[in-house]
Amino acid sequence: MDVSTTHFLSGSGTRWPSSWPRPSASPRSRALRISSVTWEGHQGRFVDESALHLLTSHEMAQLSSERPDLQWDVRRFRPNVVMDDGEDALRLDARRRVGIGEVEVEIEKPCSRCVMTTRTQPGGLERQLDVLRHVSRAHDGSVGTRARVLRPGVVREGDDVRLLG
Repeated sequence: MDVSTTHFLSGSGTRWPSSWPRPSASPRSRALRISSVTWEGHQGRFVDESALHLLTSHEMAQLSSERPDLQWDVRRFRPNVVMDDGEDALRLDARRRVGIGEVEVEIEKPCSRCVMTTRTQPGGLERQLDVLRHVSRAHDGSVGTRARVLRPGVVREGDDVRLLG
């Protein structure tokens, strides 16, 4: 099941960069920056609860520090946008508005995780059932945030992230 599910979701067009970009905050404004990864898969979207799934670097670092024995790779969580918030945890509470480049989004709710995070993934990520077990026990089953687009526009790697309200 793992191999066939991974093959279906990844398709033959999946490409992952060899290293995950980690842009730093601007020294003047301490603004957050956007990181990106390219994924070309099957047509349509696999986000079933909202238009966007946001994830922060702080969330990934926290998971890694809690269970360093597991592979905490952003590819397990399949976000649309990864925000580098450094050591300052970005509060993405429901109903909060966030500017990302030209785009404005509204936070809807935490992103509940499913068994897909435990599956073997392209790029050498092993099957790890304890990923979901840990997320369920330590984080109420959620990693990342669901959001909807209020104002469409262009988002580029390195764009500032602004908390608007």
